[in-house]
Amino acid sequence: PRLDLDCRSTWAGCYPIGRLYTVDAKLGDAGHAFDWLVRIIGGGQLSHQAADHLAGEAPRGCDGVACFLGPGPKTAPQAGLGLGGVFLPTPVTYHEPTPAHIFRGYFESVAYSIKSNLAAVAEVAGQPATALYLGGGMARSDVLATVLPDVLGIPVNRSLQPQVSALGAASAAWVSAGMYSCMEESVSQQSHEFQEQLPEPGHSAEYQEYYQDWLELYRRLSPEA
Repeated sequence: PRLDLDCRSTWAGCYPIGRLYTVDAKLGDAGHAFDWLVRIIGGGQLSHQAADHLAGEAPRGCDGVACFLGPGPKTAPQAGLGLGGVFLPTPVTYHEPTPAHIFRGYFESVAYSIKSNLAAVAEVAGQPATALYLGGGMARSDVLATVLPDVLGIPVNRSLQPQVSALGAASAAWVSAGMYSCMEESVSQQSHEFQEQLPEPGHSAEYQEYYQDWLELYRRLSPEA
């Protein structure tokens, strides 16, 4: 990989399996921001699953609702955005945004952030991503798993075991404990179940316009961007 010495927006390193390397771009804590949003809007009475279901009821583009609650188009250390929030078209007299719009707007902001960060990774790696593997707590979201392939324009493989980081740490611990001889053997013994989500070409074209609008709003909020 080509080291990112100028912008320092990505990290490159060796991978413990095979002759591979990693390039990492961090978009921020997406899960905590979603948890906060659910608690604020739901008053502590709404589950994450219910919020995800509501998000599925809103249209693509969320009728102009845009979210900036952490994840942004730059990797976390370089984000440069000190203020954010949920932005709504005004006046609300003619179209009142609902919690569904806000929840979906947040999921779309996560997808836009991943799209931007993947572009930074591709520049360092010398080639674009051909697929994305989705893990972690946010992989539980049906809406995010549907929005991501449409925004990125590539297949998304959603892990059916969301806690992939914990599984990776356990794999390393098993090697240290002598249960396996190396990381490759340890990882090969774990289950790898994924659900593939494919992009809809028409939706991807629609999201390209929404993505550009989101980037422009980010630039207006962050003059240094």
